Formats: sequence, structure tokens, C-alpha cells
Amino acid sequence: MELLAAHPQVEALHVWDATALTRADYEALGRLRGLRALTLLGAAGLDGSGLAGLALAPHLERLQIDGAPCDAADLANLALAPRLR
Repeated sequence: MELLAAHPQVEALHVWDATALTRADYEALGRLRGLRALTLLGAAGLDGSGLAGLALAPHLERLQIDGAPCDAADLANLALAPRLR
């Protein structure tokens, strides 16, 4: 994720195997100011704190998650995302 931090203009990102992503990685993704669309496949480690980190992305409009064991309480963290549809 450090490499992505040097490219804040990234608008769309597809992670095909998100199993190794950590809470810090999700927070780093949330700091990408240009990020509008994010796809996370195999996000088995994604939980409420990771979703809260993603919700920090100010322009995130589209989020696709596969394989995350999230419940309603976890998903409530996405309410903080200002543009998520």
C-alpha cells in the first residue's frame, strides 16, 4: 500500500486477492483522495475497523466486496463515507 500512497490520483483499484490486507492497509486506501471505485475480492480479513478506514476516502462512490465476513454492525461504518452509493 505504500506504493499507492505515492499516487493519490488513483481513481479505481481492483484487488484480486485481499486476504493479506490489514487494517493499516484499509486505512491507507481510505487516504487515497482520488479513489472513486474499489473492488476487494477475497477480503476474508475485512471487518468493521477496516470498513471505517475505507470510509475515510472522500470521493469513494462504489465499493464491491467479496468474501468478507461482515455483519450489519460492521457495515454501519460505511455510513461515514460521504459519497458512497
